[in-house]
Amino acid sequence: MLIFPSPQLLTELSRLVRTKRQQIHLSQADLARGICTQTTISTLENATSFSKWEIVPLLLARLKINPQELENNYCRRYRYGETQLQILEELLFQFKFKQGAQQLAVIKVENLDSRVLLSRYHCYAGFLHLLLEKNLEAAMIAFERSSDYQIGTTPHPFIHGLTRLGEAATYRHLNFTRRAQQSLIKALEQLKQLLQTEPESLLTLIRFGMAVTTLGSVLELHTETQIACQLLRNYLHQHYSYYCLADLYYLEAACFQALKQPANASHLMQRADQLVHLKNNSKLKQIYQMYQPKNS
Repeated sequence: MLIFPSPQLLTELSRLVRTKRQQIHLSQADLARGICTQTTISTLENATSFSKWEIVPLLLARLKINPQELENNYCRRYRYGETQLQILEELLFQFKFKQGAQQLAVIKVENLDSRVLLSRYHCYAGFLHLLLEKNLEAAMIAFERSSDYQIGTTPHPFIHGLTRLGEAATYRHLNFTRRAQQSLIKALEQLKQLLQTEPESLLTLIRFGMAVTTLGSVLELHTETQIACQLLRNYLHQHYSYYCLADLYYLEAACFQALKQPANASHLMQRADQLVHLKNNSKLKQIYQMYQPKNS
């Protein structure tokens, strides 16, 4: 089954048709005979304004190309960016920043064929500038580029939220507290949207949520952070998961303590203490350390 026509598919189809035609020593006129004009074949092979997709099965049959071969080649070539960025994302969430930098270095930007992929690339690059190189200027430029690539695209709350989180963390390191708070509030808004629509995996959502709420606590956005922690806890309960649950209780308790609601804080601390025996991979201490300015 052929993939729905797209500029990327046209590029792959053009390459495959030209290569196969030349391999069997068939002229453009011979390939076109009885199907279309030679000009149409030339247009296809140049991947310019070809639009006669209805003749593609006939051309593939004459060239003895299995349609599955076209689909496989397309998927292998154009899923490149998604695959490479997923690897990088996982390394970042595991705090493996050196390996992340190595992964970033091997990604070919020219093969990232959409604004969404380019936005992700610059977002992740921004975190590596910030957390590994401590280059705040480069980090902010990368996050700005990520935001620019999001303009005019279908909303992607996860990448938008990560970008805002990166901006907030960078402003935190620059001691621009008000700007950091403004960016983080936008990240919290994206988190709420993600928890409602669930486009990401539970693990990814909770890791992102932990990063956002921890910085919210650091920036003393206690009310906003408490609400986000409660939403994350509810999400975990709905999915019968204990992942990071104890830390979310601790974070929310700290917010209530700062809001001078000791009874609520005490109740949540007790709930957290009941879960201390569970294995916890949230790396809460590392997240806190990540947000501390150099002179702290």
